[in-house]
Amino acid sequence: MKLFLLLLWQYSIPFINPSFEGVPKNEIWEGTIALGWDVCMPTPDLVGYYDFALSKPTDGLCYIQIAYFPDWGNESFMQKLSCPLVAHCQHSFYVDVFRYYTGKSSNLINGNLFLWGGMQPCAKDQLLWAGAKSGYSLESSMWHKDTITFIPNQHYPYMLFEAGEVDPNITSAVMLDNLSPIYIDTNPAIDLQAENTTICKDSCTIIWVPSNSFDKSLYTITWSSIPEGYSNNLNVSGVTVCPTENTYYVVYATNKKCNSLVLSDTLLLTVKKCTPKIPPPIPKTPLATNP
Repeated sequence: MKLFLLLLWQYSIPFINPSFEGVPKNEIWEGTIALGWDVCMPTPDLVGYYDFALSKPTDGLCYIQIAYFPDWGNESFMQKLSCPLVAHCQHSFYVDVFRYYTGKSSNLINGNLFLWGGMQPCAKDQLLWAGAKSGYSLESSMWHKDTITFIPNQHYPYMLFEAGEVDPNITSAVMLDNLSPIYIDTNPAIDLQAENTTICKDSCTIIWVPSNSFDKSLYTITWSSIPEGYSNNLNVSGVTVCPTENTYYVVYATNKKCNSLVLSDTLLLTVKKCTPKIPPPIPKTPLATNP
């Protein structure tokens, strides 16, 4: 019998208000922030389509601008994600970026962008992504779509966007719009292991989740099989199974704080017929005779 595995897992985390909609103030230099986002280093600017004829939003009516100022610092803003990032898995999302600015300051150059993960609001625990190395600007000076890819080392619940320094003596700016969801490749987040992947019919083996796969205190573990016939909802990281045919065993790890975040992996156990070993005959002992 052929078995077809139909489980291809990719998880996504949507941003709240990904196009930075809100009500910009009349003066561009007055700091405002889009709904669903929070200021970390003041003050990001929410820009409407009427502020710059050169750079209209790519989605909706607004976009956000952050800048580095020599006498001020790096503007930044953040969001608490609806679900935390997944440690040790690749994450990707898209963002429209504009790095050219023709505002009130002529002493201004193309900007840079840093992305941080944090365990607390506005924390910068891990630099997840940098548009260019420190001291360099991003390449394009037109609206274009950037792909941001990173691998966090913790389950960060907060993400922070920061204007990167290009020249310590010159203001630099970057504008953002139209964020996609964060797509997460959760394979191989678990990487199931087995005592034996090929076993004899009517025998058993142990399969388990490696201890370093993920933080098990954050997840509830369940098991099932393809074909159906095995299930285990006891939140255990290892089980003993006794298949009678080729069987895929599937483990699910559901985040306790975010039920839509489910990690998964599968393992095929192959069952073969084994010829029982017949022990050799016991040699007969000749009967003793009386002299």
